[in-house]
Order: sequence, then structure tokens, then C-alpha cells
Amino acid sequence: MSIAAFFRTSLPCVQAYSYQLSGRPVTVYTEVVYTSGNVQPMKQGYTLNMNDNSLFYFTNYQTIYTKIPPVLPYPADTLPPRATLLTPGKFYIWYKKKWYVKTGDQDWTEAGRAPKHYKWYAVSSTDVPAVPDPLEESSVIAFEAITTRLHMVNIYQVTPINNYP
Repeated sequence: MSIAAFFRTSLPCVQAYSYQLSGRPVTVYTEVVYTSGNVQPMKQGYTLNMNDNSLFYFTNYQTIYTKIPPVLPYPADTLPPRATLLTPGKFYIWYKKKWYVKTGDQDWTEAGRAPKHYKWYAVSSTDVPAVPDPLEESSVIAFEAITTRLHMVNIYQVTPINNYP
């Protein structure tokens, strides 16, 4: 498998930001940005987390590989006049009709001989960002195929006009 084929899954990403308005926290989200990557289940599988004297077993961790991180716009235009500065919150990734929250990342772009990539760890999220669910990968691929086909069909051939007798 080539390296280009390895990063072929289209992954929608959203970043949450929060700010204070009249002493109350408000959360805003960036627009959905797509990046290409590869998603693998985490090999370690089960992770035990202890919060408030109760046990939680997380079985839905995913490892995500990307060539470049997504460039998410900073939502400064959504900031009201009396609000304080935006602070970044959770980073969400949409995969198989489920939102995942990034819990960690690794930068492998300066590796010696291996392919350069970023590695993210994500867990299934119980809180859902207030954005519409993105298109599925099959819909995005079908749309790209149709636009490519239309682009190929709409190529015009111009024949030069000879004004000389």
C-alpha cells in the first residue's frame, strides 16, 4: 500500500472555544473542516479511568494518523463586544456516525526514516458539539467523483478561426 493511499479517509474536524459573557461560560464551534487521514482502533483496547470513586471502561479509543493537521478558523467574528478572550476547548473528530474527542497527539514529522505524520488519540464523546452532523465519507467521495466527471465533460475545444482566404 502506498503512503498516499494510507491517508484516504476524509475526517471532519471541529474545535470548541469558550468565553465568558456576563460571568457565564459560552461555547462556540468552528466550521467543519475536512482532513485526510487513517483511523485504526487503539491496540491497547481497554482503558481504565477512575473519576469520583467510580470506574469507567473506555473501549472505543481510536488512533488517527494524518499527514497534516487541519487548519481550523479562529471564530473571532462570533465574539460579542463585552466578552472576554476565547480559550480553546475540546477538539472533535467525526468518524462512523460518532463524534470523538482528541485526548492526545504525537508529532512524527521529524522522524528519521519513517513516513512523516501526526498521530492522534481519540475517545468516543458523550457530549455532542452543537454543529450539524457532517457528510459521510461516501457522500464526500461521490461528490468529488461527480465534480471531477463534470470537469472532464466540460472541457471545450477551441478551433482557431482562420480569417485568411
